[in-house]
Amino acid sequence: MTVTYSEKLKSIGDLFSEKVDTACSSIKSNFQKSTTSIKSNFQKSTTGIKLTYNIQELQKEKDILEKRIGRRLSVLRRKDLALAERFSEDTLMKTYFDRLDVISDDIEKLLEERKNYMKTTCAQA
Repeated sequence: MTVTYSEKLKSIGDLFSEKVDTACSSIKSNFQKSTTSIKSNFQKSTTGIKLTYNIQELQKEKDILEKRIGRRLSVLRRKDLALAERFSEDTLMKTYFDRLDVISDDIEKLLEERKNYMKTTCAQA
C-alpha cells in the first residue's frame, strides 16, 4: 500500500496537533502551580543581577583609582626626591591604596557570593 503525499501531510498535521495539545496542557498546569511563587522567583532572579551590577560598579571604581595612582606616581617621579621616600610620605597615595584594598576585598566577596548563589540556583533548577 502506497502512502500518498497528502496522507503524509495529514499524518504530520495530526502529530503536530497532538504535540501542541500536550504542550499547552503542561504549560497550563505549570502556570497554575507557578503563580503562587512568581514573586519569590522574581526576587531570586534579581539577586544575581544586583550582585553583577555591584561587582561592575566596584570594578569601575577600582579602575579609576588605579589610573589616579598611576598619575600620582608619574608626578612623584618627576620630582627630584627618591620615589621610595616620597611614596612613603605621600598621604594621598596612602589614601588611594587603602581605598583600593577595600574595593578589591569587596569585589572578591561579591564574586564569591555570586558564585555561591549561582551554584544554589542552578542546583535547584
